[in-house]
Amino acid sequence: MVSVEAVVADTDEQAAALARPTDMARAMPPGSAGLLSPGEAAAVPPPEAGRDYAEATGAAQARGSVGTVRRRFAEIVEQTGADELMLCPNILDPEARIRSYELAARAAEN
Repeated sequence: MVSVEAVVADTDEQAAALARPTDMARAMPPGSAGLLSPGEAAAVPPPEAGRDYAEATGAAQARGSVGTVRRRFAEIVEQTGADELMLCPNILDPEARIRSYELAARAAEN
């Protein structure tokens, strides 16, 4: 079993916007305030010092449209040999989080 941050939306761009608060939290120095709202996260650039880390950790996850995430799930399974993926959608909005789970289920279908 492998735990994967999965942020799935109708488009890759929408998924990136939903994941932005998590990216910002990863880029912020330790001890910074909690998660920003999606609007707040979109309004400010990530701190230079943490930008590379945030980009690298985000790239290792499954984010995007159903097709993009389907391909990423397959890559993760191939790389790890996992027989099960445990999904963690770090999305603040409850409705968007539920929608992400629904779309992730579609991405996981054969």
